[in-house]
Amino acid sequence: MFLENSKYSKLKKFNREITQKIEWICGVMGLIALLIVILQMFVRVAFHFALPWAIELVSYIFVFAVFLGAIKLVLENRLVSLTFLVELLPTSIQSFFQYFNILVLIILGISIIFGAITYIPISRMWTMSNIFLPGHLLSYAIIIFGFGLIYNAVFLLIKEFFNNRRKI
Repeated sequence: MFLENSKYSKLKKFNREITQKIEWICGVMGLIALLIVILQMFVRVAFHFALPWAIELVSYIFVFAVFLGAIKLVLENRLVSLTFLVELLPTSIQSFFQYFNILVLIILGISIIFGAITYIPISRMWTMSNIFLPGHLLSYAIIIFGFGLIYNAVFLLIKEFFNNRRKI
């Protein structure tokens, strides 16, 4: 039993490290976006000229930061939920809802990944007009989010397994 608990605690530690890294990455991306916007404002005011690539680059950074932030929220279980309704039910039914939630996360993650992969050939046809970044780069942010959902579902499944083992 101790070995199983140590494996679970290692997984929790790994999960915490991932969320901290995502937080740092989102922070750096936000700082870069802020600096680009400040640079754009300075160039407009000082030189009466607009940087043509600034808005598009900030848009890319923003999309990636949103999806990474969503992964962080999912991994920390900080999404809006109706747990107070589920907690009124008997524990066996609560366990059913937990497994149903995990199944929905896995199906949602797979469908998001499939949709993004399907969209890649279509999005290869367009580029951002000023910086010529290919449009399919945004699909990769969505794929990363799908894998984050699946990872969270597997983590919740392992957590539920260890919680049920302790009750036995």
